[in-house]
Amino acid sequence: MSESEKFDFTLTMQELDAGIFASKLSEAIKESALGVVTHGKQGKVTLTFTMKRIGGSSQIMLSHKMAYTKPTLRGSKGEESETETPLYVSGNGATTIMPDTQIGFEFNKED
Repeated sequence: MSESEKFDFTLTMQELDAGIFASKLSEAIKESALGVVTHGKQGKVTLTFTMKRIGGSSQIMLSHKMAYTKPTLRGSKGEESETETPLYVSGNGATTIMPDTQIGFEFNKED
């Protein structure tokens, strides 16, 4: 795979829902892991991504859903969260919140 074809979705994941999704995911993993260690039962964190094209553009609406269960003394408790983020899709399939075709602005040029 060439350098131009490499893509790291974890960077895009940090941008989903203005960074809130990554924070919620971190908290879910922490809470579930703590419940597993404290109560000796299984915990679970589930991510679901659904994509739909936006019109005829090279953009998608990415629906990102996170659900988790945390073991408790007498059962479990959990939370579910679902939000959406519009993303641009580049020619090699990489997704970002900004298009990769952005050009410089005239006011940045030095004369």
